[in-house]
Amino acid sequence: MKTVKLDINYTEYSSIDEMEPQDIELVKAAIEAQKGSYAPYSTFNVGAALRLEDGTIVKGRTPPILPDFAPRGQQCSPPAPTIRARLCFPSPL
Repeated sequence: MKTVKLDINYTEYSSIDEMEPQDIELVKAAIEAQKGSYAPYSTFNVGAALRLEDGTIVKGRTPPILPDFAPRGQQCSPPAPTIRARLCFPSPL
């Protein structure tokens, strides 16, 4: 076993209006994706969005079917747009 130090720098915005236009677009897409998320236990709805190299925005959320197969408390939305992007926009490795 080893101990690893994680040092993270990030920018905190007071308002979405402080962000770059392309980032605002992604935040709005994630908020839109959040509207249909499935969170019957935590009631913490999560949406996610990512931008592909060609500019396409892919949105994702926890679908109603997926959480039924995961142990309670282990449902997670962020992988959803990544999986969707890989399935809908495949690229050679």
